[in-house]
Amino acid sequence: ERLTFAKIVFPRSRGSSGDRLYSFLSGRSAFASFLRRSTTFGGHGDKISVTESEDIIKSLLRLLNRAGLVVEAIEPREKGDVSGYQVSAAAMIWKAGDGSQPFHDPIRVPHPSEEGGESNEFFVSLYSTVAEIDPGSPEWASRRFAGMEAAEHTAQVQNEDRQDREDRFRAGDLPLMFCSPTMELGVDIAELNVVNMRNVPPTPANYAQRSGRAGRSGQPALVFTYCSRASQHDQYFFRRPDLMVSGQVTPPRLDLANEDLVRSHVQALWLSESGLSLGRSLVDVLDLTGTEPTLLPSVESHLDDIHIKKRAVDAARHVLNDLGATLEASQWWTDDWLERQLNGIRHSFEQSLERWVGLYTSAKQTADRNSAI
Repeated sequence: ERLTFAKIVFPRSRGSSGDRLYSFLSGRSAFASFLRRSTTFGGHGDKISVTESEDIIKSLLRLLNRAGLVVEAIEPREKGDVSGYQVSAAAMIWKAGDGSQPFHDPIRVPHPSEEGGESNEFFVSLYSTVAEIDPGSPEWASRRFAGMEAAEHTAQVQNEDRQDREDRFRAGDLPLMFCSPTMELGVDIAELNVVNMRNVPPTPANYAQRSGRAGRSGQPALVFTYCSRASQHDQYFFRRPDLMVSGQVTPPRLDLANEDLVRSHVQALWLSESGLSLGRSLVDVLDLTGTEPTLLPSVESHLDDIHIKKRAVDAARHVLNDLGATLEASQWWTDDWLERQLNGIRHSFEQSLERWVGLYTSAKQTADRNSAI
């Protein structure tokens, strides 16, 4: 998910590199071209040069900073450098329009049409009717947006919360549900009539399952699918919708010579032979009392036990015997592959914990710093 940050603007050219959080207003920018237009400073007879327009931009930002409309976000780092400025949120004034005149950007559109353009009718209607407020009514009871609620249905939501949201959604108390593929299978909402997919599903099978959540009682249903311009997958099916909407659901296939797949099964066999319980969370696996999380001694003893590794090798060979020809034909399989995987079981186990350990350590350091403050 791409986070949106407030931009910092520098009154100079970009140079060899520039962070995406920064904007640059040089003498050749669109804003500088706006300053050089004959209509911008009507009483100024002389033509403004590129250098002069950049000086004007620097002076404007300094004056806006003095007036408190922008703040100096980054000071000059070296001699000859310029400050980076940011709009002050406290200086922004929000005013509601009446929808009769759309916004006009004089920099990007120097010569607007005589009609002045048209406002977006959808938002004009939305803000003037659906979201209308009658201050005369008790507690503004006619605010129609009040009471609108949406909730998420994902694997990150506790099971009891997911069940509660399903029940409320099924009863109509919760009008909108934002779902990950958790809603794709096994959830039946009898009267659901609209499904909106934020991107094209991976396969026709996924599409059939997701779209099939609506219209299950025989009533008509609307299924919307948004095709992202930035996704080649979405654009492919945007041009060929029949392949997704009416496409044949192909039987699932499994590549038995996939190294990652075989490795995960070998690791599962080791876990089974070891009898090691992973508990309900990583707190049952890691010691969190020190400065950094480390494996509990009981877990270490299982990972380093050579007898467990020997039993796991025997069990894995028994399972993989039927795949002998398939594995021999692959490019990654060697005679010592199985022993190497199980000899490195501790490294693989620790590697699988790296992301969690990193997040935990970072969060703990942040909490410690804030506690000290």
